[in-house]
Amino acid sequence: MFEQRKEFEGKIWKVCFDGTLMAVCEKTSIATNYYLINTEDLTTLGTLINPQFDGMSELSRLKDSILFFYLYPDMTDPSDFKIIQLDMEQNVTELTELPLEDINAKIPERYLETDQYFADVAGFLENKIGRSPVRALDYMEIENSILISYYLYEGQLLSLNFSIFNKKGNLVFDTVLERNLQAIGTESFTFNGDGVYFVRDGSVLCKLKAS
Repeated sequence: MFEQRKEFEGKIWKVCFDGTLMAVCEKTSIATNYYLINTEDLTTLGTLINPQFDGMSELSRLKDSILFFYLYPDMTDPSDFKIIQLDMEQNVTELTELPLEDINAKIPERYLETDQYFADVAGFLENKIGRSPVRALDYMEIENSILISYYLYEGQLLSLNFSIFNKKGNLVFDTVLERNLQAIGTESFTFNGDGVYFVRDGSVLCKLKAS
């Protein structure tokens, strides 16, 4: 498998896809920045450095190089929100609804420890590579591959691991995405037709595809 990487200064907070484009939300200690990325080679096509909003913003979609957000003027009331779009010239427009999501971008199924499927996938990992996941795991089957990200205890903390198996159950890719975690996060990888995207060590965007 061939892996491409792109490193950011801050933490990668969220990614959104639209065909061969992706938007990356990066948070540093002093700013929240947004990048428009070409998914083919992970080059940066545009940058928005710390745009200012009247309230708390949450990146939701990407469409035609435009970013779409939920905007919360009153951070104590999540039911009070607006939908806005922001282009690469930082022009802001308020909308009544979001555009449709990119149907090619697929996220895995999330299974918690209390779910029956968690036990089934955990048994598969135990049998194949001798690991016993905890808390939660993400599972996806694409083409001829089985993709699983899962948490393991490392002392009192957690590590997030990512393994890919072929249809015969043989391990073909294995890595640790992050260590020293105190809690589980949201889904940890995305398949977008041309490859699998994930974040390593919080700030390294990775794309994995068959070599």
